[in-house]
Amino acid sequence: MATDDVMTIDSPCMCGQGHIRVTQTSPDHPWVRASQITYDGILNCSVCIGKYEIENGYGGSMPRLVLREQAEEKAAAEAKVRDATSALVTHGGTDIIKAELVALLEAESTKAAKHRLLARLGFHPPSYATFIKQATDSRSLLKRTPDITLIRAGLRAGVADASKFASRVAELEKLQTAAYAVKVDTVKTGATWMRA
Repeated sequence: MATDDVMTIDSPCMCGQGHIRVTQTSPDHPWVRASQITYDGILNCSVCIGKYEIENGYGGSMPRLVLREQAEEKAAAEAKVRDATSALVTHGGTDIIKAELVALLEAESTKAAKHRLLARLGFHPPSYATFIKQATDSRSLLKRTPDITLIRAGLRAGVADASKFASRVAELEKLQTAAYAVKVDTVKTGATWMRA
């Protein structure tokens, strides 16, 4: 049975009245990759907790201390994007768009032409060498495609049914740009295993 090495280090918090505790967990074997190491940070200070929060990383990245106000602003902007995406895709109508995109793909006579069309429409297909080894049935190529991707591809292709989504997609893109623009700065702590 696999076991983990767990180490915990406490460092003083920003005001000095509490501490930041970071726990490092890694598999207990000599071939540990950085991506297998996890770090969990906790801010234990009644004074600092109102102003700061710890944002835990993933995939081997260390946690960071951020201003709570900035983190909440970012979270609110990202929630607006999620809500707009959800409203857009639950509206329905993507079956017709998918059928028209399948027809466009079927009209292409070669695998290379299908690959180019998928790339042009924003589907991010695998490399051509990988693509030709996969099933190239047009319906299966779009089988697991998220609705928002189908809508965007339909707009790029000029699919008639996609035009009713144009204003909503434009609004979603504005919200995504606004969410991306919200910066959450890392506060320097000097704490062990924290991003500076």
